[in-house]
Amino acid sequence: MADSFQNSRRPSVSDLPIVCDEVGDRVDLLEGYLLRLDHALRCSQDTSEGILMLLRHAHSVKGSLGLARLTQLLSLLHVFESLFVALRDHRLLLSHAVLDEGFAVVDLLRDACARNSDAHLVIAPNLARIGALLEGASTVDHGAPLTFALSSGEAASARKALEAGSTLYLAQKVIESGIPSGVFTALPIWETLRSLGRLIAHRPLFSDLDRRRPECMLSILFATNLPAAEVSRQVFDVFHKVVWADTPGQAG
Repeated sequence: MADSFQNSRRPSVSDLPIVCDEVGDRVDLLEGYLLRLDHALRCSQDTSEGILMLLRHAHSVKGSLGLARLTQLLSLLHVFESLFVALRDHRLLLSHAVLDEGFAVVDLLRDACARNSDAHLVIAPNLARIGALLEGASTVDHGAPLTFALSSGEAASARKALEAGSTLYLAQKVIESGIPSGVFTALPIWETLRSLGRLIAHRPLFSDLDRRRPECMLSILFATNLPAAEVSRQVFDVFHKVVWADTPGQAG
């Protein structure tokens, strides 16, 4: 419902209960991602993919908050998202304190949706706690670089783009593993990235999708002459700047 409003007009005051219902649906999904991360943390499982999925969904929630005119919560979610960017970039370790802040944000979102307003909320304590967590984050990315193996033809395309002054980025998007070929080739992210520059390669290939899992991470290497800020405005999924490695056929 929110998408139809976004494509046609800004919702009026009378529309807000409907849009807030849409926010509520997205909040349920957000809580689900937090619960999965909580389980992974308690069981000492890898949390990197869960962090990426939560970040991707947080973008959707922010869009719905803007439509619903929940401006206080939009500001709070932006700061909360910064917390997970630090986790993604390995500048902060996932902890129960971080997840507690996530569940607190979920509670505030539900409260606002129930009243169709966030004017009554006091978010200063939440901002202060998240700020304190961010102060403990390193300013240096200590994570191992992603490695993206290329065929000889793909590597040649990447080198040609670099020689032309383009920058390489790796976009990552969570997709359903069981989607048919026609849906895979029609994913909106393909057209978005083509509008920014040149597609170089993607992994996994459609034939390599792991059908045993409900979702997988699609990684797409692309080249663009646009600045990172412009890429960020148009790519709503997680993306990384790529450093070309000396190893033939690889980028990191």
